[in-house]
Amino acid sequence: MKPNYLGHLLLLFTLCIISGCATMNRSIRLAKFDDISKTFEHLILDSDFTALQRFSSPEKNGPDTNQTTYDGIKVVEYKVIKGHVTNGNNDIHQTAEMKYYRTDTLVVHTIKFEQLWRYDDVKKTWLLHSALPELK
Repeated sequence: MKPNYLGHLLLLFTLCIISGCATMNRSIRLAKFDDISKTFEHLILDSDFTALQRFSSPEKNGPDTNQTTYDGIKVVEYKVIKGHVTNGNNDIHQTAEMKYYRTDTLVVHTIKFEQLWRYDDVKKTWLLHSALPELK
């Protein structure tokens, strides 16, 4: 009986295509996060906390989000200081450092902003699953 080389070759080719597609999806997903992260950073530096709400997951965009908390806040610096990907490239944990002041006091404060970003397969986007920082 002759070995079926064509069948084995076809199976190997199919497996390579499938694994390549999975790798491509991960790369696309992480590239989307880079774009979202840059936009998020620009909105923070603009102190546009209303626009930042569109990045929040529905669970975090509830009644506990009080926009008056952010009135008179001006962010002067925002930088991500560490981050890592978990859960099969579905979660990104990152820590950012923010410097801001209230326009009525002009005292600069520095805080760490812990973030959990999760990829939403239905919406095909990344959503922030942690609350926006409390700025005092």
